[in-house]
Amino acid sequence: MNDLYDIPTEVYNASIETFKKKKTNIENELRNLSNLEKCIDNVLLIFSNLSDLWKDSSFDTQQKIQNLLFPSRVKYNKQENSYLTIKENNVFSVLFKLLMNYKNAETKKNRSSAILSI
Repeated sequence: MNDLYDIPTEVYNASIETFKKKKTNIENELRNLSNLEKCIDNVLLIFSNLSDLWKDSSFDTQQKIQNLLFPSRVKYNKQENSYLTIKENNVFSVLFKLLMNYKNAETKKNRSSAILSI
């Protein structure tokens, strides 16, 4: 070592390898996070247009959507000509509440913009 601040070559090489591995791991985690955000965006987009998806889907797909939303099935009461659902999918319940909150916030924001432009 010529200088007080010189790092031995073996320490330097070992440190560089460690930091390269950590960097690769962080980059992979960031990619996964980005993919998760895209997935969430897609789910919200599909969920916000669920009625259109239902309307435009085949009977088999409609059944899959129905079973996903209502795991305890949908029952039909012939005497009252009504449909009954005992239980809904908890994930979709939460998504529905989030979507309604988002839509309410957007509506309030649009109203404020309209009032300010008058």
